[in-house]
Amino acid sequence: MSSYVGSLDSNYVNLISNLMTIERQPLERMETRRDTISLQRNTYSDSRTKLDALQDSLQALISTDAFYNFEMGRSSNIIPSDPDATVLTASPSSTAVPGKYSVEVTQLALADRDASSIQAGTDVPLRYSGDFWLGGNGTASVSVIPDSTITAAGTSAALNDWSELGTNSYDVEVAEFDGVMKFRLKDVDGNKVGIKNLSSGDESLTTSWQEITGGTIDTGRGLTLTFSGTPSSGTTSVEYTAAGTSVSIEESDTLVDIASKINNAGQSFGREIEATIVDNQLLLSAANTGTNHTMIYSDGIGLGFTDLQSARNASFSVNGISITRSSNENLTNVISGVTLNLASDAEGQSAVLNVLSNDEPAREAIQAFIDNFNEVQKYIAAKTAITKNTDGDKTTYSRGALAGDIVFNDLRSNLFTSLLTSHDNEGAYNNLREIGITINDSLEVSITDSDALAEALSKDFDSVVSLLDNVMSQLDTVISRFTGSETSDGYLENALDTFDDQLKDINTDIEQKNDWLLDREAYYIKQFAEVQAQMLSLQYMQQQWSSIYGSKNGYY
Repeated sequence: MSSYVGSLDSNYVNLISNLMTIERQPLERMETRRDTISLQRNTYSDSRTKLDALQDSLQALISTDAFYNFEMGRSSNIIPSDPDATVLTASPSSTAVPGKYSVEVTQLALADRDASSIQAGTDVPLRYSGDFWLGGNGTASVSVIPDSTITAAGTSAALNDWSELGTNSYDVEVAEFDGVMKFRLKDVDGNKVGIKNLSSGDESLTTSWQEITGGTIDTGRGLTLTFSGTPSSGTTSVEYTAAGTSVSIEESDTLVDIASKINNAGQSFGREIEATIVDNQLLLSAANTGTNHTMIYSDGIGLGFTDLQSARNASFSVNGISITRSSNENLTNVISGVTLNLASDAEGQSAVLNVLSNDEPAREAIQAFIDNFNEVQKYIAAKTAITKNTDGDKTTYSRGALAGDIVFNDLRSNLFTSLLTSHDNEGAYNNLREIGITINDSLEVSITDSDALAEALSKDFDSVVSLLDNVMSQLDTVISRFTGSETSDGYLENALDTFDDQLKDINTDIEQKNDWLLDREAYYIKQFAEVQAQMLSLQYMQQQWSSIYGSKNGYY
C-alpha cells in the first residue's frame, strides 16, 4: 500500500484525504460519545468517592454504628504535694470518669536481685561446670480443682519458639458470646496472656477470647486444659509449675560467657532473669518487679549467691482505697480508663490527679462531617450547573457533566432537607441549630455558635448523641441509595457498571471502525493507483500515435 502512495499524484492523494475525512465522521462521532461517557463515568466515580467519605464521617456520629467515634476527650493535670516531686504521670482515655483522685504512695515495687560471690575476673575461665537452671528444675506440673467447666489440666511442650508459662497461678475466664462459649487466660497480675490462636492456621499467639470446642485444648505455652461438654461462665484458677530451662556451664566459660548464656536462654513467662556483671560479681535481677515475679533458679555450679534486694509490691492509695500492684508502671486497672505510672521519686509522696473532660474529639468528629458535607454539595452544584458565558454580543452556555441529571439535584435537595429537619427524639435538642450548627446564604454548613455547641456537649452530651443519631441516620438512608449497602448495590455502582458496558461496546465499535477505515483507505489508494496507471498508459499511447502520424505527415 505504501508503494502506491509514494507513486500517486498529489491530486489523487488530496482526493483520498478528503474522502477519508468524510469516511471518518462516524468514527469521530463514536469517539465524542466515548469521551462523553468517560467524563460521565469519572464524574460518577468522583461522586461516589466523596459520598463514601461523607457517609464514613456521618456514620462515626451514629452511636449504633460499628465505626462510632463521637466521644468526649479527656485531659489531666497532676498537682504533687511537693512541687519538686513528680510522683506520677497519667494518661486518661475517653472512658475515664472526670474527677479528682488523691494518690498517696507508701512504697514502690522492687525487683528480686541476687549477687554471686566475687570471682577471679570477667574474662578468665572460672573452671565451673554443671547445669544452671532458670525458672524450674526440669519437671513441669499443674494442679486444678475440677469444676463443671474445666475437668482437668495438664502439661505439654511449649510450641514453636513461644516461652513456657512461668510458675504462678493463672485464671481461666469463661464467658458466653452470642450463644458461643469462649475462654481466655490471665496471669496472676490480671493481665491477658497470649495463647495459641485456635481459629487461625498460622500458629500465632492471641490474647483474644477463644472458642471452646470441647475436649482438651493445648494453649501452646506448656499448659493443656480439658473442658467439659457443658462449660459455664466463670473463672477457674490453675496452679502451674514450669519445667524451666537448663543452661549448661563449661569449665572454659568466663563470667561474661555465663552472663551471656543466661540472657540468651529461653525463659519462662513472668519469671525472666537478667544477668549483669558488677565488680566481678554475677548480678541476677528479676525482669519484673513484685512478689509474683521472684526469681526461680538453681545454682548448680556453685557461684554462691546472696540476697541483695527482695521483691516487693507497690503500695499506695487512691481516694483512701488501698492498692497493691506488682509494678510501678502501666497500671491500667487502678483508676478506670486511666493508665498510671508511679515515678521514681513517688515513695512517701502524694499528689492530686485531676481528670478533666474536653470536647475536642467530639468537635473534630462533627467538623469532619461538616467538611465532607460541604464538599459533596459544592461538587454536585458545580457538576449540575449550566453556566452562561458572554463574549461581546455572543452568548454561549457550558454544561456540567451532571447537568440535567435530576437524580443528583434530588440528592442535593434531600441532603439539605435531612440536615435541616427537626427530629423528635429522647433528648433536649430537636435540630442542629440548637447546638450551634447552621447553613449560611452560600449553602455552606458551619459551626456558627461555638459557645452553644460547647455548652451542649458539656451539659447534655446524651441529648447531642440522640440528636445526631436521628439526623445522621436519615442522611445515611439518603446516601445509601447511592452508595449501596452490604446486601445491594446503590445507584452509583449500577450506573458505573452501565458506563463500563457502554465503554466496552463503543471501544469495540471504534476498533472495528478503525480496521474498516484502514481497509477503506487501502481500497481508495489501490483504485486511484489503477486509474493513474490507466491515465499514464493512455498518455503514453497518445504520445506514440502522435509520433507515428507526425512522422508520416513529414514525408508528404
